[in-house]
Amino acid sequence: MSVAMLLAVSLLLLASYPTTTDAQCIQSPGELGPLLDVLNADIKYWRDKLGGQKLTHENLTLLIGRNDYRWNDNPWNGEAAGMVNSAYTAVLIYNNKWYFPFREWGYDANCTRGDDWCSHRMTRTQEAFYRWTAAGARFPNSVFLLDLENGGSCRVEAECPAPVFSIFDVMKEPENFPNFEFRIQHGKGAIMVPDMTHSATTKLVTRPWNEKARKAIFRGSLHCPIIFVNRVCPCSRVHFVDMVKKPKPEHGDAPQFVDADGWDEHDAHADDIRIPDWPQEYSKYMFTLALDGQSGNMKMEWLLHINSVILKEHSPVVEFFERVIKPNEHYVPILLNNSYDALDLIKTMPESDMQRIANNAQQFAQRYLCDDAKRFYFQRAIEEYNSLFADMEGYITDVVLPLMSVKEHLGLGHHYQNLPKPDKFEP
Repeated sequence: MSVAMLLAVSLLLLASYPTTTDAQCIQSPGELGPLLDVLNADIKYWRDKLGGQKLTHENLTLLIGRNDYRWNDNPWNGEAAGMVNSAYTAVLIYNNKWYFPFREWGYDANCTRGDDWCSHRMTRTQEAFYRWTAAGARFPNSVFLLDLENGGSCRVEAECPAPVFSIFDVMKEPENFPNFEFRIQHGKGAIMVPDMTHSATTKLVTRPWNEKARKAIFRGSLHCPIIFVNRVCPCSRVHFVDMVKKPKPEHGDAPQFVDADGWDEHDAHADDIRIPDWPQEYSKYMFTLALDGQSGNMKMEWLLHINSVILKEHSPVVEFFERVIKPNEHYVPILLNNSYDALDLIKTMPESDMQRIANNAQQFAQRYLCDDAKRFYFQRAIEEYNSLFADMEGYITDVVLPLMSVKEHLGLGHHYQNLPKPDKFEP
């Protein structure tokens, strides 16, 4: 075989297989790098606002009193209409244990009973905390309001006299979103933290490029945004499903390049279109679609682990890491000025660009979205948050622990952490 032929075969093999990512999960908080920059920005907002002063007991008590009992009319996931929303609550970390100090109700970890409050996301977050502490991690004593919903916190700035830990936030910079109409007021004051509900063993999903179809895939509920409206495409999930099922004459070839389907969350019989091992299935496509639901897209973290190009809806709703990843480097933005721009990208993007972007995404995911990186970030976030207060330890010992002792005496000890078993309260 000639040298030229050997070179041609080598190039063919290189083009057919994904680049092996050489990134490794960070090993220490000092390696958080760009993630620390966005955390520091959240903390700087409060330092600037305080002007050298510190937050007090009153700030935190006022915040929790306003928000810890926010009513929820959503009957899904086992939460009876009118019950308190348990995905948004005050948390106490004390002596490396997790408590809900101000709750009066029992906790249904499986969300199966209608009389107790529950949240799958809170349960998974607690599991992460257990996993980390069982492995020897230590967390500072702290009390904080934790928001695991997907709409962001502090929409009215006056309602946030102290920071809220939030997994989503709404970044409202008018110059970046000229085609958007914001329906819900956006304030400031959230400190973003990682979504700890994802699996700790999330691994990269790779497939040879010559086994992938030049198509984009989406599966999800057919929610439309309620926080904002993108006038270019008001409801992207419905738009892409219609692109396949009801193609317009001028885009009649859309079903050749898009595989999109969805379901109505209210329809219990619609589960047959969900994909059990969906990351492996998604990897069969050169492109994946990250489309917003009622607020943001909760699959973005998973999609970064797949060696396919993410076509991400231009959106003001972000998770903590989305302030670090860059367009056309880790993903490709869509729905900027044209509701069919994704179709053009799918048809024309060079495979070399696809492989570069997908590889960058996987490298980022492996280094900064691994379990240790999330733990380091959460620990650092608590440390920086505590530094904003004049006396966090004093608040815990003078206010929170006495309250919990009284509740214990009255038989209202529903403030325990729940998994795998309640911890005995030892003030």
